[in-house]
Amino acid sequence: MPIQREKWALGLFTSILFASALACLVWAVTHAGQPALYYSVYLFMGAALMAVGAICSAPLPQRVPIRITLTPTACLVCASALPVPWVVLCTAVGVSVARLVVSRSRSSGLHKTIHNSSMDVVTAAAAGSVMYSFGLQPGFSEADVGDPNLVRHMIAFLTAAVAVLALEELVTITTVRLATGRPFLLVLRHLWRTRLIVAVGEIVTAGLVAVVTGLDLRALIQILNCQVVSGSSVSPV
Repeated sequence: MPIQREKWALGLFTSILFASALACLVWAVTHAGQPALYYSVYLFMGAALMAVGAICSAPLPQRVPIRITLTPTACLVCASALPVPWVVLCTAVGVSVARLVVSRSRSSGLHKTIHNSSMDVVTAAAAGSVMYSFGLQPGFSEADVGDPNLVRHMIAFLTAAVAVLALEELVTITTVRLATGRPFLLVLRHLWRTRLIVAVGEIVTAGLVAVVTGLDLRALIQILNCQVVSGSSVSPV
């Protein structure tokens, strides 16, 4: 019976995530403007960036089912370069298609695909919302290097990064807790130094990439190529 209760609790948690992601998608669809046709390539690149980030992952050692992915980095880059509704839509399309394709050739089930994709959509919405709350509204244009609001941009990015990583950690730890029955604090402490170093690395990487894409959106294309090359050495989800 405890196993059945844990499965029920995990199913309920996934349902809450899915409902939240669906609400974000409805909002994004109703608020996404129609960009000029020649800007559509950036939307495709954003979705492709999220797809590569979702597919490429590396498991943590030992026996806790936690994997490190490139999704937070891709999410922060998209939130820095694209309007909020399109960040949500690119994330939804990219991670969903990628995980559905991977799940057809692996043992991962539909439940895992829905759970992880919903988490990514909610995380993307949170990142975009934080940027917007600081008055930053990325559009399909390049930034001015001499922008007097550079400090505000940096604070907004760092706040969004903390929000993204904290949300993903909370969801992941809660999921592992419900799936395995292990104490929450035990899962939280598992290789926390390694996870912290990875998180800092992702923030720095995403920050550097955000600067480049802010200067020229066409850099998204080259960044995608680099992410594919760097992700080819880690195993898929």
